[in-house]
Amino acid sequence: MIISQASQISQRMMSFSRETAALTVSVIALCNTAGRLASGSISDRIGSTAMLKITFIGSFAGSLLLFLGNAAHVPAYYAGLALIGFCFGGIMGIYPAFTAEVFGSRNNSVNYGIMFIGFAAPFEL
Repeated sequence: MIISQASQISQRMMSFSRETAALTVSVIALCNTAGRLASGSISDRIGSTAMLKITFIGSFAGSLLLFLGNAAHVPAYYAGLALIGFCFGGIMGIYPAFTAEVFGSRNNSVNYGIMFIGFAAPFEL
């Protein structure tokens, strides 16, 4: 969700020009791809549960950096974007294997669909 909104958020929150705001979309997308590759490789070594814990902590840290980022702290804003992109990519790369590890591989496609609903459901009430 944040990739599609990154340009608008950057324009409003950071007063970036359209061109600079477009760069934020690229930063998130590239970090998302890197997160999928790196987290999958790391989770093979330390386990998917441990890697999910790391990505959730990283997501929190990235959110905190975004909260602290403003026009005077542009590097914190970009670091937050990069960290969130990396961690969300990592979560998407780890969840299918985690689901199979926890519930078995027999009905993994259905189980993963149910897990993904919890990940993708909007929390605005």
